[in-house]
Amino acid sequence: MMKKSIYIIIAIATLLGAMSCSVLNIKRNPPKSSLKGNEITKESPYGSDIAQANLPSAIAGTWTIFQVDSISLVENDDLPYLTFNPDKSAFYGTNGCNIINGAYQIQNGIMTPTQVLTTMRACNEEYSQIITLILSTNNPLGLKIYRSGSDYTAIITSAFGSKILMRRNDCSTLAGQWVVEKIGHDNVNTDELNIFINTDEGKVHGNTGCNFFNGAVNLTPCVNPIEHNQISFTKMGVTRMTCPELERETRMLVALEQTASYSVYDDVLTLYNAAETPVMVLKRVDVKL
Repeated sequence: MMKKSIYIIIAIATLLGAMSCSVLNIKRNPPKSSLKGNEITKESPYGSDIAQANLPSAIAGTWTIFQVDSISLVENDDLPYLTFNPDKSAFYGTNGCNIINGAYQIQNGIMTPTQVLTTMRACNEEYSQIITLILSTNNPLGLKIYRSGSDYTAIITSAFGSKILMRRNDCSTLAGQWVVEKIGHDNVNTDELNIFINTDEGKVHGNTGCNFFNGAVNLTPCVNPIEHNQISFTKMGVTRMTCPELERETRMLVALEQTASYSVYDDVLTLYNAAETPVMVLKRVDVKL
């Protein structure tokens, strides 16, 4: 009986040892390069995902890098960026220290950099070195692009999990004329209240339903994409006609004064205050810049 018990104990110990080795092997082995271009995240804090077929055109433009792995970057004069030219399948930019340029291909959600060249300055920032490693020649990278209104976020992921997060903002989506549909929680049942935004000149003018106003529109994301979707209306001047709807006019002007951010979806512009509470909802009309 004792002999049988000893055999059982030995068998259990052998089994546990094998399991332990297996677990250790899993921990030691680096992750396999198994990027799948057809994996699409349907929900993201960055907005809705861009379809794979549209990635080659959606990558176009200049992107400001705001995070590398777990390193969040702050605004400075040497903030890294990448500019992509789909017509030439080429990119250039900086890792925050060195200039970097090369060619690239995008297929099935995978971006492959080629012919990558960089200058050779010594870089103290860890994120600069990581950017260079991720963008190495022939290193297949997962590419996701998300849209939230006029704000675009791209995530480049290496086969071993290192990431570059970058952002660009298409401020031109704000350009044109908008009719006020709601102030706070109250519907506006007339198209006389309107706003015309000129993003090129940073100007705004419109009608409160009685008086005309004009002023400046400050679009932070056009200057610093890290501060995405921020907007403010300043230097506002208003004519002084007596209005039957004075209270509504006052609420409209106060809402513009309180505006701190915005979102644009399907030609609907929503303005938010600093507490991220909607203060005004507007609908785009046909007249544009």
